[in-house]
Amino acid sequence: KNDIALDKLSVKEYEDPFSDGGFRTR
Repeated sequence: KNDIALDKLSVKEYEDPFSDGGFRTR
């Protein structure tokens, strides 16, 4: 299943750009 791979990629891309803008803090 590539669900985990997609989840990890989504989280990385989600935390990277969003962290800079402070839109989503994790």
